[in-house]
Amino acid sequence: MAYLKKAVDKQKAVLIHQLIQAGVVKEDDMDIYHKTISEIMEEYRYVTNKQTPSVPRRV
Repeated sequence: MAYLKKAVDKQKAVLIHQLIQAGVVKEDDMDIYHKTISEIMEEYRYVTNKQTPSVPRRV
């Protein structure tokens, strides 16, 4: 079970780092470190989808 926690913590750290690099979160913002992996992933998906230009659909 410790292996799973370690993997989740590592993934959280990577996502937080990417959010900081994108300027979405400040490094001293402690709230982000207390969020769950799901909350962080949701915020990351929102940011990455927002930055990706959408391709118009053909009708």
